[in-house]
Amino acid sequence: MTKGAMARALLLSIVLVLAAGLPRRHVQSTILVRHGDQYRAAKEYSRAIDVYQELAVLRPQWALPYLRLGQIYVAQGKWEEAQGEFTTAWELDRGEAEALVGLGEIAHHRGDLNAAVAWLRLATASDPRNTEARYQLGQVYLKLSRFDLAQQEFQSTLLCDRHHQGAHYYLGLLLADHDAPLAVEHLRLAGAGLDPEQSERAEGMLLLLQDIAGADESAYTAARLGHAYIKCEVPSLALTQLERAISLQPNNHTARAYLGYALFALGDLERAQDVLREVTHLAPKHPLGHYFLAVLHRSAGYLPTALWEFKTSLRLDPSNAAVYADIADTYQRMELYVIAGEWYRSAARTAPHEAGFSLLLAQFYVDVLPRPEEGLAAARQAVAVTPDDPVTQDLLGWANYLAGEPAQAQAPLERAIALDPDFARAYYHLGVVSARLGYQETARWAYERAIDLDSDGQYRDRAIAELGPSD
Repeated sequence: MTKGAMARALLLSIVLVLAAGLPRRHVQSTILVRHGDQYRAAKEYSRAIDVYQELAVLRPQWALPYLRLGQIYVAQGKWEEAQGEFTTAWELDRGEAEALVGLGEIAHHRGDLNAAVAWLRLATASDPRNTEARYQLGQVYLKLSRFDLAQQEFQSTLLCDRHHQGAHYYLGLLLADHDAPLAVEHLRLAGAGLDPEQSERAEGMLLLLQDIAGADESAYTAARLGHAYIKCEVPSLALTQLERAISLQPNNHTARAYLGYALFALGDLERAQDVLREVTHLAPKHPLGHYFLAVLHRSAGYLPTALWEFKTSLRLDPSNAAVYADIADTYQRMELYVIAGEWYRSAARTAPHEAGFSLLLAQFYVDVLPRPEEGLAAARQAVAVTPDDPVTQDLLGWANYLAGEPAQAQAPLERAIALDPDFARAYYHLGVVSARLGYQETARWAYERAIDLDSDGQYRDRAIAELGPSD
């Protein structure tokens, strides 16, 4: 073999070695991405985190693993960790719109709406057809009362995804006061969507629009819309309608009370207090003014003052179970637990066919002041009214366990998980019950699901403690 042939053979062998190494690394990365995405889609977040962290070591210049880690941490409520991962992803790829969306979502969650707008506008500039960026930007503009811009973003969301339930829902709300036919069209489409809460609210708004159609009195229409927007938790839209209603009908004290609450919900506490005090001065026998003023005082920590206003509201409206429950909650915050329990009991007794009040009573005697027999009785009452509510099923199961009946606890907890497969609390409780019954594999699985799915850390930390140190 000549020297030239030997050189060519050596060069070919080097090329083949390099070529063999590169595909293996590429294949390994592809496999990790696929596995990580499968675990993430199944919400097996702990496993997904391990895979993406391995991918980040293998491909430190890729934005993808950091982006996926950020998205998982958002789902778990780990906002600081999410911000770090999204920032790294963006620094590695300044055109990565999903990282910008993530940073915008974190700013939105923290209440920094101007920063959220800045991040989300960068995201839409990077990827004009990013549906999530458009939708979140519309929500932020809505909170900022920039209604024209909100409408534009929700319309742009529908250009990216014409079936987007949330965009249809919010467009229906935005259009309700000046283009009812188009609002109805959007709300009907939202009502047919997959999110049951949004569907229910859309259908409620449709009923309202049908009810006020053709109403001659503008003040009446504005007041009804304002109240509806409060129920839909869109205080910025409520504020506009309620101010209009009061300007047309200054003696509408119900609208004025809701105006005070809308200001409270928007964080304008000083003006909210002024408006609500005005209501209690102008209409001292109007229960709603006292009620919302009590809510404001309680939020500020003035608990005795809140109690006085709540009880004044109750004297004026003695059949309102919600006021009983709020008085109970206030006593609970004052750590007067025995008194709180009596007020929760009064709330449940006042509205025996409304599961929410039996649920509050059960939660109190199960989670706050453990009295297994009373908690179990209240949980059974709540389940009797709403058997398909995962929260009531979870409470029934846990109340059975606390009452010394772990075998009776298993079925309701499994039912709660079947009704809501993302219910971290129910998984944790099932883990405890299964361990007690000797089903260790089921207990481990349930604890792992609680760790993955918990978004506030309470049950995640408890489940980690139950599992003990990892090998």
